[in-house]
Amino acid sequence: MAAPTPRPPVISESVLSIPEQRLYVLSFGALVQSLKLLNLFSALTSSEGPSWRQLFVKWCLVDAAVLWCTSELRIPRLSFAKRARFMYILILAGLNWLLFGTYSLSFASLAPGAVFRWSERQLSLNERRVNVEDVINSGQHLIGQHTVRLSPIATTTLNPFLQTFCLAAPSYTVFVPVVFNNTRPKFLQYSLSPLSAPTDPTTASLVELSARELKAIDQSLSQLQLTPPAQMDGELDDDDEPALIDLGAPRLGKTETMHHVKVTKPDVLRLERAGEGNEVDIRIRQNPGAVTIVECPTAQFIDGARDTQTRCVGGAEELHLTVYGVPPLALAWTRLVEGKREEFVVEGIEGEADASGVTLSGSRAITIPLSIGLDRLGEHVYKLESVTDALGNTVSLSSHRNTERVFSVLRRPEVSFVGCAAGKPVALRKGKPAQLRLRTHAADGKDAPWDVTVIGPGTKSRTVKMKDSSAMDVEAREAGDPETCRVAEVPVPSAQIVWEKITECEGDTGLSASLVMHGAPKFIVAYSEQHNGRGTSTKTRTFDASRASFTIKPDRPGSYKYSFLKLSDANYDDVSLNGPTVELSINPVAGARLIRKKDHDVYSCAGSEVEIEVDLTGSAPWKLDVQVGSTTVPFTGLKQARTKLKVPIPKEFDSEGGAFQVDLVSIEDAHGCKRPLSEQGMTVKVQRVKPTVKFYAQDGKRQVTVHHGEEARLPLRLTGVGPWDVKYRHDGKVYDRRVTGTANGELRVRESGTFELIEIRDKHCPGSVVVGEEVYDVLWVPRPTVKLAASTEATYIAYNGSYVRAPVCEGVPDHVDLELDGHAPFKIKYNVARENEYGVMNLVTGDATVGSIQRTMRFALDTAHLGRVFYEIRDVGDARYPLNSDPSPSSQSRLQFEQEILARPSAWFKNSERLSYCLGDALEPLSGSYKDEGTIVLRGTPPFVLDLSIRNLGTSEVQKHTVHVPENEWRLNVPTYNFKAVGQHLVEIEAIRDANGCEHTEAPLGVAGGKSAWVDVAETAAIVPYDRRVDYCVGDVLQFQLEGTPPWRVKYKFKERITTATVKTAQFRRVAGSSGVFSVVSIAHQRNMCQTPVNDLHVKIHEIPSAQVSHGKKVIEDIREGEQAEIVFTLIGEPPFTFTYQRAELTTHRGKTPKVLETHTVTGVMTNEYSIYSALEGTWTVTFISDKLCRYPPAQIDASVEKA
Repeated sequence: MAAPTPRPPVISESVLSIPEQRLYVLSFGALVQSLKLLNLFSALTSSEGPSWRQLFVKWCLVDAAVLWCTSELRIPRLSFAKRARFMYILILAGLNWLLFGTYSLSFASLAPGAVFRWSERQLSLNERRVNVEDVINSGQHLIGQHTVRLSPIATTTLNPFLQTFCLAAPSYTVFVPVVFNNTRPKFLQYSLSPLSAPTDPTTASLVELSARELKAIDQSLSQLQLTPPAQMDGELDDDDEPALIDLGAPRLGKTETMHHVKVTKPDVLRLERAGEGNEVDIRIRQNPGAVTIVECPTAQFIDGARDTQTRCVGGAEELHLTVYGVPPLALAWTRLVEGKREEFVVEGIEGEADASGVTLSGSRAITIPLSIGLDRLGEHVYKLESVTDALGNTVSLSSHRNTERVFSVLRRPEVSFVGCAAGKPVALRKGKPAQLRLRTHAADGKDAPWDVTVIGPGTKSRTVKMKDSSAMDVEAREAGDPETCRVAEVPVPSAQIVWEKITECEGDTGLSASLVMHGAPKFIVAYSEQHNGRGTSTKTRTFDASRASFTIKPDRPGSYKYSFLKLSDANYDDVSLNGPTVELSINPVAGARLIRKKDHDVYSCAGSEVEIEVDLTGSAPWKLDVQVGSTTVPFTGLKQARTKLKVPIPKEFDSEGGAFQVDLVSIEDAHGCKRPLSEQGMTVKVQRVKPTVKFYAQDGKRQVTVHHGEEARLPLRLTGVGPWDVKYRHDGKVYDRRVTGTANGELRVRESGTFELIEIRDKHCPGSVVVGEEVYDVLWVPRPTVKLAASTEATYIAYNGSYVRAPVCEGVPDHVDLELDGHAPFKIKYNVARENEYGVMNLVTGDATVGSIQRTMRFALDTAHLGRVFYEIRDVGDARYPLNSDPSPSSQSRLQFEQEILARPSAWFKNSERLSYCLGDALEPLSGSYKDEGTIVLRGTPPFVLDLSIRNLGTSEVQKHTVHVPENEWRLNVPTYNFKAVGQHLVEIEAIRDANGCEHTEAPLGVAGGKSAWVDVAETAAIVPYDRRVDYCVGDVLQFQLEGTPPWRVKYKFKERITTATVKTAQFRRVAGSSGVFSVVSIAHQRNMCQTPVNDLHVKIHEIPSAQVSHGKKVIEDIREGEQAEIVFTLIGEPPFTFTYQRAELTTHRGKTPKVLETHTVTGVMTNEYSIYSALEGTWTVTFISDKLCRYPPAQIDASVEKA
């Protein structure tokens, strides 16, 4: 039979693959075990928290749940059968028992107790968990070592890398290396000889450097090597050679060190002597014997400009340069022509021969010529690259000044005249120069500007500069015939001018001018015009012929003045003219026009004449003929340009009204010039019926009643031509209103009161108000109102308009009576708000409504919740004014009242902690207890009356007490009650009353403590030491046995500091972390109750002794054969001392333990310092020290580790 198919995993493989499921489950299991270990560490380092038994049960349940849930997921290889599950759960429970079980094991037979004593973290006297090994501080008691070595032969070498040195400038320095092997020098002595006599000892100077000076020179060289080039600008100029500073550190052997000698002038350097301590000389290797330092060679050009110089092609140039250094010298230079580079080297530069021969001191400046040919166009660059002297010092000249010359080789230019041909001379104006144009050919733009010499008539010549290869103008100041360009002079233009005035009836109306001009056409004539002696304007006329005429007719009247100014022709501009000046006076033409209104008609409401306004032009005075109907009416002596004419109304229209026509016929001005007028006439309408206005009476009354704020329409009766402008009076103010439409108009208003008509005007004429019918009254329907009834007691507050009702206790019913005025039924809309503890108003009920059919209603107040409650009657509605009808009453006129709801008093214990007292104590606060212990919180208005009951559960005895409490918090204080029996007691709150008379007899809900508190009455506690030792060492454990009921509070004194420790087990253990006197002051149990003073438990703790070799330092001393080294041991503690020291071999292999060569123990030492002498090689250390009472390392004592 085939095996059953296994069930698939709970989590589908499409969601999470099987390997990923196993990874997540195993990671979660590892996390659970990590939390278990963290919980174990927390329990070991803290004296408070859950017990070991609780931790064991907790982690057994957690492991069982994790294992069972893992199997239920049915993950392959992590799904176990039920038998396997139970087996794994038992295994995990066993591991949890090993970690958290309450067992006691002794390992004395298996391992020394010091192993556990040193590895376990225990509480010290400062209440911190420490490791005994850290307290003993093993690394500070046996410190220091003295190593003796036999030194090898010491040597020194000058310039071991055979470098060459030179000074870039007299003010700079070089650093010559000196290598030392197998030594650290104390001093170095060297000599400096001049280059002129390097072997003469009488001219040499000796210099001695100490080790400190050598170190200072090395530090200055290191700083120079680390300085970036930008920061070295102040130390090196452009003449310096950066390659002379060796920034690379040469490789040295393990026993070699390198120092440097600083040289600031050209000399020969030799090492004379070097020494170590004790005046021991160091052997000097003569390889080489001396170092010669000279000035660095250099070279530069000595003539010519540094900028680019321009030369013509085919020429030659000779450059001169100076080479400086110890000859013979070698110079490298390059030539770059249009990107092509050529290199050259000149060797054997020695200058003139010297009879005495060339020596090291013969550095000299040698001048040599350098000839070059300029046979190719383009830019030629000549650059000095490097120079080498006789000693092999090579200096690159790339950054030096004056080492480069640049020549620009150009072709030669050509020039010619432009725009000047035979038979076509250049025109020359009289008194002004003419422009001759020049152009260059086959010239290089880099050669600009060019100097061109132009020769005129006779022997006169001029030189001009051309900036580019384009054409250029040259001035010709005289007429003549130069060799290649002819110049001819042209005459200045002139004109003859004749003015003639144009005259008509009104006088002069314009001018006519005739001109005869001489010159080259075309001509431009400029003349000036001045009007009424004010500003002058210039005008021009253009003519193509030499004879011309033109007329001028100003369009505005006034005085004019004309003058001819300038004449221009084809050759000359703005030639001055002395032409005639003429003055002209222009008179305006007579004319008249009617000034019309918007509707183009004139209306006459009264009188036999009508006013017509006209505008006149021309010379005053005027005579105007006006046709009125069929009659012509003359108006003479008119002097104002705008005047009003009183035109008589014809008799046939004056009485009955009607319309007639007014036309302007003709006008005559002061010169007698009469002109007919053809302007359109004007119609005059005569109106003899005046408009009227009155209020229309309905049923004989001029009165209307409307709701508050509703629009009222007052009927009017009008006569006349609309629209009408009506003025009326209301409340002493006058208003204007325009009425349009028919004569049965209306006046719309929204205010109440009396309205009176005072004036009327129709479209054309004013009218009158009908007497006795000019007044109309508007009345409002009264709105409903509400107020407090006289029987309701309340205090009115004027500043906020609110009535204050007397306060009541929470839950006590209360109400106010309201009086309503209006037409029943009534409906009231109101808001209710409550003030919170921060003084902020919160709306409780918004826009609520209540109805009543009576004029007096009872309004119930909300007293269910404490606080100040505010009520506002927002609106009142009745049969005529329903709610929400506009306008609503303003907030100032609304009825408002308020009331304070007082809280019922309550009391409860602030927390549920049990109280502890000793037998015979009174029920009152204990000294040393925390503030909230036994505290009752009282809510309400103090003072309070509190009823308490105290029950002894052992004897069932109950006592009741009434106390007066003045504040809101009160600690249990009933001194008349004493605890007479050991056991539990119960204190209960029976009732409470506050100053407002409110009473509460039930325990408040949701408070922390409740209305009762438990009291435990116990006996006293004691502490007993395990042994009677009075002297301990740092690192020892002090153990005491506690008697009483856990937990205990042990108060002890150490180093003048009093500490209180809480202990949950019957064993009190502390590690002595430092020296001092330890004393137990008191012990208490039952949460520091029943405290017992302790006066005879004192222990003295001593410091662990220490031993130091060479005062705690690691000293390495090198001696030579026959010498001895002193090894000093310093002993710290209380004599007599016993210590053990040893000598070990020297080792050069890292990590290898050196072999111990000898061991010695010294006893009975009464001093704090002990010395030995030895000529042997090795390292001396101390391995053991003991004084009168203590030792280090401490003795290995078997001990039991108990975990409970």
